[in-house]
Amino acid sequence: AGKAATPPKKAAPQSQLVFGQFVAEPCEGVVAPGAKAEVSLVFKAEGARTYRQPRRHLV
Repeated sequence: AGKAATPPKKAAPQSQLVFGQFVAEPCEGVVAPGAKAEVSLVFKAEGARTYRQPRRHLV
């Protein structure tokens, strides 16, 4: 008898949103009225030049 097939691994939940040279973390969540949430936005430059990255945020 053959070996049972191993189910594919599920991808870990994505915690970062990468757009252009920017990385935002967390990439989603819910903030209750009156509550606070910390959001990190990191810019990863690749050399000295002007960077532009249009982005629409849904709040």
